[in-house]
Amino acid sequence: MSLFDRPPPPDADPPLPQDGPASPVQAGLQIASFRLRRRFALVNAMSVGTLVLASVSLGDALSTPVFGPLRTGLLLFMAVVAVLLVTTVQYDRACRKQCDGPAAVPDRSTAPTQGDRT
Repeated sequence: MSLFDRPPPPDADPPLPQDGPASPVQAGLQIASFRLRRRFALVNAMSVGTLVLASVSLGDALSTPVFGPLRTGLLLFMAVVAVLLVTTVQYDRACRKQCDGPAAVPDRSTAPTQGDRT
């Protein structure tokens, strides 16, 4: 018997149905998460594609010094990394807001402020 042939432990969650969502709410969450993933992948693929296209088409122009040891290619790479970081934060916030529901968003109105510490 291999590891994959074992039955699930008795305290395991039941398997999800394969025929589709169980409720309209779950269907809406699946659609929202698909749209968020598609937008995240598209923006990041475009930024990486721009970097690859620039390196192929510009060639030696990417080694042009801009400021001190910084080169054009390095600045372009840093811009792609910044886009990846910004889209990751936006994806996380959008998933928390649209897919996790209002229970996952902390209520900041009751949180203590900096001056309220005792």
